[in-house]
Amino acid sequence: MKTITFYKINGEPVKSEELDGKTKKDIHGMKVKCTLSNGFSKVGFANAYYCTESDRFVVGSKSDKLDYIVLETYVNLNEETHRFHGDEEHWFDVLREKVALSEIDHIDAILHSGLRWGCTPTNRFVFSNKDKA
Repeated sequence: MKTITFYKINGEPVKSEELDGKTKKDIHGMKVKCTLSNGFSKVGFANAYYCTESDRFVVGSKSDKLDYIVLETYVNLNEETHRFHGDEEHWFDVLREKVALSEIDHIDAILHSGLRWGCTPTNRFVFSNKDKA
């Protein structure tokens, strides 16, 4: 069974659930590490609503039919200073990578790990000593 394990920002495990077309939406916006069936891992911010074929977002039951998630990483992020660089218009540009659900063995997801929750910007999958519920 393919699973998603959710962690607090400090690395404490919270819960696990089965990964499928509907539960993939539970990780939207979170920093995730996808362990693939070939043993490799891919890291990024999960986007469960982005349709790569039409280059737009889909919602509702249409997103359930997408057999992949999209991992996003910030292109203009300096990992040493955790600051965005370059032209302000392009600070939040992302690189999108499509990952088929069929290739995923397991997903680790950090709750409240996106920028909107005030986390330090990073493309790395790391836990913090901050304790957010």
